[in-house]
Amino acid sequence: AKGKSAITKVEARGNVVMNSPRASAFGHSMDYNLIKDFVILKGEPAKIKTDTETITAKDNITYYPSEQKAVAFGSVTAVDKDNNHLYSDKMVAFFTKNAADKQNLTLDKVEIYDNVKIVTKDAVVTADRGVYLPQQNKIRLFDKVVITQGDNILRGDKAETDLKTGISKLI
Repeated sequence: AKGKSAITKVEARGNVVMNSPRASAFGHSMDYNLIKDFVILKGEPAKIKTDTETITAKDNITYYPSEQKAVAFGSVTAVDKDNNHLYSDKMVAFFTKNAADKQNLTLDKVEIYDNVKIVTKDAVVTADRGVYLPQQNKIRLFDKVVITQGDNILRGDKAETDLKTGISKLI
C-alpha cells in the first residue's frame, strides 16, 4: 500500500556490537539480509562471545537464522570456559531450540574442517576434520590424527578427546 515500506536489509559499519540474551557479536561490519535469511559479520577478527565460549574468525562468521546454523571461515579459533583451544580453517555450528525457553538456542554440535588443532592442558591433537559435541564435552577427530602428550606421539585415523578430563585416545 502507498506509504508503507518493508525492511529487507540492515547494514552496520564500524565497531559493530550485536547483543542477544545468550551471546554478543563484534566486528567492523555486519550485513543482515532478511529476504535471503543470513547475517554476515566481518571483523579483524569477527568474534562471538557467550558465557562459555568465544569464537573468532579472520574472514567472517555467517549466521543462518532459519537453519539455526553459523559458519566461521578463516583461521577460526574457539576457546571454552576451561581454556581449551580449538583451531581450524572452517567451523559449522548447529543449534537447537532450548526446550525450556524457545527464544534461546543451545549449541548442539560443531563440524570442524581443515587444519584442525586442539590444545588442552594435557595434549595437542591435530587432524584433517572433526566434530565437537558440547553436550558430551567431546571432540571426535578423523583422518591423519596425531596426539602429542609430553614426549609421547600417537598417530591414527580416528581419535576422541574428552575436554573435561583432557584425555585423548585413538579409536
